[in-house]
Amino acid sequence: MSELQRRRIEEHLFRCGYSRFMLQRMDLRRLTSCYNWEREKQRRKRYVASQQQAAKIRQEFTKNSKPKKLR
Repeated sequence: MSELQRRRIEEHLFRCGYSRFMLQRMDLRRLTSCYNWEREKQRRKRYVASQQQAAKIRQEFTKNSKPKKLR
């Protein structure tokens, strides 16, 4: 892995809350592992948010499509 890629991964993990001190001392395997873990967390977070959005839309749709009672 090139120095540029390593720097990009370090920058990403720094934005996720890792300290620069810790990142500079990590070996490449651990750095990659942490990076993949953070990406997976973000992916899961986006997935849950989209599911909640879909549920909200579904709920709104079913609420509006119920037939009204005739008197």
